Amino acid sequence: MFARGGGLLLLGAGLFCYLASMGCWFMALRRMALSKAYSVLSLSYGLVWGAAIVLPGWQEQFHWSGALGVLLIVAGVLVIFAPRRAD
Repeated sequence: MFARGGGLLLLGAGLFCYLASMGCWFMALRRMALSKAYSVLSLSYGLVWGAAIVLPGWQEQFHWSGALGVLLIVAGVLVIFAPRRAD
């Protein structure tokens, strides 16, 4: 179990990260439509998957089938942001 100071430090770090993510959402929504901003949020699933590979103690959770899911997410975001042709 964490010592009292260590737990408070982790709680503070978590709160800071939450506030930072809210700030990022605020800035993103000022610059793009919600439908596009929400699709960019799906890229975080790929980041979490990548972090699970790199962080110690999570390698046993790694499966290559997750790579297919990450590739599908990235492909979907690329389709959403692909430039439209004028007919």
